Amino acid sequence: MQIMDLGTGVVVLLWVFFWFYSVVDTRLVHFRQQPLFLFDRSFFLSFLNQPGGVGKYLDLFFYQFNAWRGVGALVAVLLAAISIFLTHKLLVDFYPIRIVSVLHYIPVALWLTFDAYNVDSIGLLNHYWIALATVIAYRKTRKWPVVLERILWLILAALLFYGWGGTVLLLFLLTVFAAEMNEQERKSIGILPFLWIIPAAGFPWLASRFSYFMGFQEAIGGDFYPLEETRVAQWMLFLIPVVFVGFSSLFKAAWRKVFPSSQSSPAMGLALSILIVAATIITGFLTFQPEQKASVQFHYDARELKWDKVLEAGARQALNDRK
Repeated sequence: MQIMDLGTGVVVLLWVFFWFYSVVDTRLVHFRQQPLFLFDRSFFLSFLNQPGGVGKYLDLFFYQFNAWRGVGALVAVLLAAISIFLTHKLLVDFYPIRIVSVLHYIPVALWLTFDAYNVDSIGLLNHYWIALATVIAYRKTRKWPVVLERILWLILAALLFYGWGGTVLLLFLLTVFAAEMNEQERKSIGILPFLWIIPAAGFPWLASRFSYFMGFQEAIGGDFYPLEETRVAQWMLFLIPVVFVGFSSLFKAAWRKVFPSSQSSPAMGLALSILIVAATIITGFLTFQPEQKASVQFHYDARELKWDKVLEAGARQALNDRK
């Protein structure tokens, strides 16, 4: 079963590479977004004057590699692999390994549905795995004295908000809260985890209250996406760990009803592997907009002086659609 799980992961990551190399083409993403990144001290320091600046700086660092299609696709594979690994590390405390082997691919499958030409998809996955890494690190302190543990909670919350903004902070707080309320040995502390969310969640309010350049909506990550419909997809991605951890008992009960046998047969493992790969491929193609790629490709070819391709693309457009 381990070999089959490893094979599934390799196939999924190969598909991520193909998706960004051939279907999306990271050169077009770079051309559409045109991010500016400089290895310059003053450029770096300009991101430290507001919450979320460190995350934006790292996003731009990764985005510059999209200018080279192969390198950009490899960066996408790296971020996808990190996200899968960290999702696995978090969920393995709450689910049998067989269930985790299915669930840990869902964030990446959802990620592939985002509009890479108009959305900071790299930034989204960076924010996702940073929050998960912090949750996993924090959960290593479960045997610490409660006071020390909660002090670390506040320190991590402050660092996350300053470095990556309100979205990552909320994902961290809600995931830890869901985990503690779901663990049997933590239930005795009752409402205490919720009470500790209040001071930590106050960082966005403080930033909006005492900052002249940041409103409350921006402080909690409300401007992460410029479009309303993509903001929904953003929160779907960020709430996946919260839902999987908080409702693990329901998911495990549903799994036992669908697969009542306690032993995972090779046939079931193969079927699940095929289902994972198929779902990852299908979700991407269902939401991909080829006409948007064609529009970006047209302007990219014009900039590169590839006039034969420009004329060929223009000839395929309807007479009333010569934008």
